[in-house]
Amino acid sequence: MLTAQAAPPPPEATPAPKDEKIPKLGYFRFWNMMPVEAGEFQLLHDTGAADPVVLIGAESMNFFADYVATKPGRYALKVVRLAEPKTVLKTFDVVLKANVFVTFFARPVEGKLSIEMLDDTYDPEKELTGKIALRHFIKDAAITVKSNASPQPIALAFGEERVVENLPLKPIVFQMQATMPDGKTRSWASEVNFSKTRHATLFLVLDVYGRFRPRASADGQAEVDYTTP
Repeated sequence: MLTAQAAPPPPEATPAPKDEKIPKLGYFRFWNMMPVEAGEFQLLHDTGAADPVVLIGAESMNFFADYVATKPGRYALKVVRLAEPKTVLKTFDVVLKANVFVTFFARPVEGKLSIEMLDDTYDPEKELTGKIALRHFIKDAAITVKSNASPQPIALAFGEERVVENLPLKPIVFQMQATMPDGKTRSWASEVNFSKTRHATLFLVLDVYGRFRPRASADGQAEVDYTTP
């Protein structure tokens, strides 16, 4: 004789997750395109305390890094050399807002140190084409850049910057050729996916071993989809 068995109780429902408020942040980064003898820089926040807060360090010779997420607010900033922290090279009074991207940029201009502040912020929904800045930092080298979107080569001299606009929102390969100070030619290629980042910078630089190694960086967001063969 079969006896009826009670059905097991249903499992307890998992409570719906509570809405977590994600803090809105701004972003700082530092590029150091000065030669190695210029040393390492630091971006300091003067809070009124005895010692300022170190926000970002920038190593010497062609250093760039991703943005550092930073709480919005007013910042009294100063740039110093790591070896001479008491000597202020440049000051900036910045009101950082949420979702704003800011770059501090050290580079040689007519043989002297120049430190600039760049606002990289843009609205990707309103940007219908891509844009890239080509920046040349190899002394006594002549460089040309061309791409599969714009095969007409662009020639750049040391210290020169060129901006290429109206690029299609797709992966684009940039091919670079440098005539080095010794007369030899060196080639390199980088791909930037403008469907993922609307703005980018291509640094025409040497690596720490003195090899021709251009590098790409996204502007206005933390990552860039690029490859180097």
